[in-house]
Amino acid sequence: MPDEENSKSPVADSSPATSQTNQNEENKESPTSGLAVIKIIIIILLIAIFLYTRNKMVTQNKNIPYDPVVNAPSIPINNTYDNQELSEAEKAKQREKKAAIDKLYAMGVEYTDELAILSAYNNPKKLDLLLKAGADVNFRLQEIDHGATTLYKAVAIGNVECVKLLLNAPGIKVNLSDMNGKTPLLCAADKGHTECVKLLLGDSRIDVNRADADGKTPLLCAADKGHTECVKLLLADRLIDVYKADNDGKTPLQRAESNGHTEIVKLLKGPANHNKRPMRRPRRYRGI
Repeated sequence: MPDEENSKSPVADSSPATSQTNQNEENKESPTSGLAVIKIIIIILLIAIFLYTRNKMVTQNKNIPYDPVVNAPSIPINNTYDNQELSEAEKAKQREKKAAIDKLYAMGVEYTDELAILSAYNNPKKLDLLLKAGADVNFRLQEIDHGATTLYKAVAIGNVECVKLLLNAPGIKVNLSDMNGKTPLLCAADKGHTECVKLLLGDSRIDVNRADADGKTPLLCAADKGHTECVKLLLADRLIDVYKADNDGKTPLQRAESNGHTEIVKLLKGPANHNKRPMRRPRRYRGI
């Protein structure tokens, strides 16, 4: 029995030592786990602060009223129109351009959008602002109205005011046709828009005899449709060719006779038009 007690005593004595060691190890691990928790809390706080700040900035931006000048995209114009190197005329032009762009943005019109000019053929105010802002007056797309320009579209509906604006626009190509070869003058003559024909003929750049894909000239179209006043205006042009036939070999006179336009037949047969052929085209017509 004494031996048994002696043999158990070491085990009993070792239990308190073991528990003390475990407590020490737990005490050593607790600071590490505490630091990890603190780090996690700090990260959460930083994320919360970031989200709060961003939401506050977004809310403030929403409350700022829209300014067409401040909020507009970058505008490729020279804003230094007060630069002493510019002439007074150039300064005035720069101011006019900037004012036009500001008005367009106030109207909700993106002046950099090339399609905007094609939709302004019946709106003189919008068209005037776009032209002053530097829009491409000759822009056209095959997918839209068979490649018609803004001038062609304005002529097609007989909008005289828009036609005047476009003819005075720098760089305009007055003979630019659609995909079927129809020029603005041919369109005006075909539809009988006398005032548009008069305006176009008053431009020295106009090619009065340019035909479309079917070989029809403005004179032939006017004679075929019976537009007497348009025929008179066209015959008064010194470059007119009264005998130019279409792809079917029909002349303006033959078209007028076949459709019973007697007054136009008389005009075409008149002594003033006997053997009338166009003079040599001036150099300015070439390449237009």
